[in-house]
Amino acid sequence: MVESASVNPRSWKARGAIAAGLLVVAAVVVIALGGRKIAPARSEPLQARVELAAGEVTVARGGAPVRVASGAAVLAGARVAAGKGARALLRLSDGSALFLRGGTTIELRADGAALVEGEAWLEVPAVERKPGVLTLGEVTVSAAESGLSIRRWRGGGQRVRGARAGPCERAGQQGRGARR
Repeated sequence: MVESASVNPRSWKARGAIAAGLLVVAAVVVIALGGRKIAPARSEPLQARVELAAGEVTVARGGAPVRVASGAAVLAGARVAAGKGARALLRLSDGSALFLRGGTTIELRADGAALVEGEAWLEVPAVERKPGVLTLGEVTVSAAESGLSIRRWRGGGQRVRGARAGPCERAGQQGRGARR
């Protein structure tokens, strides 16, 4: 024998009223929060963009090195390395171009770049702002309207040559692309 379940119309009405009330509350919350614009989180400034990555070019920032391709953005504090036989061209935030040869590692800083090891070409355009800055250990090179070939050896030795001389300064000595 099958018994039919008795349906209490009051319980259905009560459930319907509760469901309708919850929908109204949900709609009010969505409207109240949906109209509020949440400001985006401030991102760190870009220090450079990889314009060319040929071969094994990696970027490390607080972790393991990651291989990058042309067009990648690089933040301050990152180390960019061009492996053996690789080449990389970086456009720094000040408009300078930094060409890395194979076996070169640089560290990007908020005020420029530091050559850790290897050889790089720094091309600094004529601009009204501060000159391009590259650090070689204890030596800081700054230049404007210049093209500089810069090399740093593992033992700490360094060489700076100016091919297209504009105003430059190395370790507090001023000149026009002269080797000091």
